[in-house]
Order: sequence, then structure tokens, then C-alpha cells
Amino acid sequence: MAGDEDDGGEPGTTTRRPLDAAPRGQAPQTSRPNQPRRLFTPSAALAAPPPAPDAPRKRDRWLWIWPVVVIAAMAAFGQWLGPFGALLAGAGISGVLVLYIGAGVFPRPVHLAVAVAVCLVLIGVYLSYSLGFLSGRPVGSTSTPDIGELRDKAARGLVINVDGQVLRDVQLDGWQARGASMRGAVLEGAKLAGADLRGVNLRAARLRGADLRGADLAGADLGGADLSGACLRGANLAGAVLDKATVADAAIDAVVVSEEQIRQAASWPSTPPAAVTACSR
Repeated sequence: MAGDEDDGGEPGTTTRRPLDAAPRGQAPQTSRPNQPRRLFTPSAALAAPPPAPDAPRKRDRWLWIWPVVVIAAMAAFGQWLGPFGALLAGAGISGVLVLYIGAGVFPRPVHLAVAVAVCLVLIGVYLSYSLGFLSGRPVGSTSTPDIGELRDKAARGLVINVDGQVLRDVQLDGWQARGASMRGAVLEGAKLAGADLRGVNLRAARLRGADLRGADLAGADLGGADLSGACLRGANLAGAVLDKATVADAAIDAVVVSEEQIRQAASWPSTPPAAVTACSR
């Protein structure tokens, strides 16, 4: 009969072998060809043990202190340099934090992109300060400073900083303020005749109608300053920066200034005006 084969037993006897048995000399098959394979099931995944979590990095243990550092730095720099200092500290320390925490986690292109972005933000903050959009003084410091204190500081050779402060109609004739910083200060109608203002930073300062007769402004930065109607008779502007300065209707008799400086100014009187109020006070 089919499927019967002599297996080497007793002579004259036969043994029935299954039809799907492997031929003699070959390994038996563990599964039939048409038998469906066992598929992956959710129950099998749930039964598998979860992967072991990565060990925490030592630097991650101090994450809680970073917000304290950022807030303290912004407060300190804000008190020292106003909004400019607060933004500078916040952007700088936050960038350092991202790069420090992301080390070994972010791929190199992301790490590089973050570094470039932080640099661009810092450059933007500095440019905003340079162009006058951000103040470099603490908030609330716009009140008129004590004149006696200013004169005392000048007499003792101390650095004078009145950036953005209001000095309207102040009496500072003959003031020795060499190298002082008066960026963006309001000096409208100020009396500064004969003052020593060499190397002073007066960028974007408002000097409308100021009396600067005989003042020494050699090497001063007057970029973007408004000197409209000011009295500049006999003033020394040698080497001063007059980029985009407005000198309309100002008295310019005997002013020491070069043609190159005049070309830099946004406006310059073609002829001295007949009368300037600032020169008659």
C-alpha cells in the first residue's frame, strides 16, 4: 500500500510511516509549508519587559538652579545697564543653558544652529542699544541730576555718566567733563559756554538752543545729535564725529571744523544766521 515502506525491521514485516515524514537521511520539518506563521500581538508586547531607562547625567541634576541664575543675572545687569543689560544677560545665559543641556543630545547641525541663533540675538540686542532703541540706564533714572554733584565729580576726576538724563537749561559754564558719557541726554537750552567736553559721548543728544560758546568738543561723538539753534561761536569741533548731526540755524562763527566733518552732518548752515537766541543769553 502507498505510504508503506520497509524500515529494516523483522523480515517480512512492514511499518506504516506518515506521508509527510522527511525522507530518510534528512532532518524532519518543524512546521508544514502551508501552516500560517504566528503574528505579533499587543499582548506579546505587553508581556515583554520594558527597556531599562538611561542613567541621568550629572549635569541634569542642577537644572533647577539655572532659572535662579538667569533671573539674578537679568536683575543685576538691568540695574547696572537698564533694559540693554537685562536683555543681554537673559539672551546670553539662556543660550549657554541650551547649549550646555543639549550637549550630547542634539545632533551637531542642531547644536550649530542654536549657537548661530544665540549669536544673532546678542548682535541684535547690541545693535538696538547702539542705535538708541534700547536704553543703557536703569528705568526711572531720567530725573535731573544734582548739579553740585556733577561739578564735584568733575573736580575729583571721576567718570561722569548721564546717559539719557534730563539736563534741560542746566547751568554748567566752564564744566570740566572730559570723557563724560551723555549719550541721548536732553541738554536743550543748557549753558555750557567754555566747557571742556573733549571726547564726550553726545551721540543722539538733544542740544537744541544750547550755549556752547568757546566749548572744547575736540574728538567728541556728536553723531545724530540735534544742535539746531545752538550757539557754537568759537567752539572747537576738531576731530569730532558729526555723522547725521543736525546743526540747522546754529551760530557757527569762528567754529573750528573741517569740510569733511561738515559733509558728514545731516544739515549745516550755509551762512551764519543773523541772530541766535542761545548767543544772547
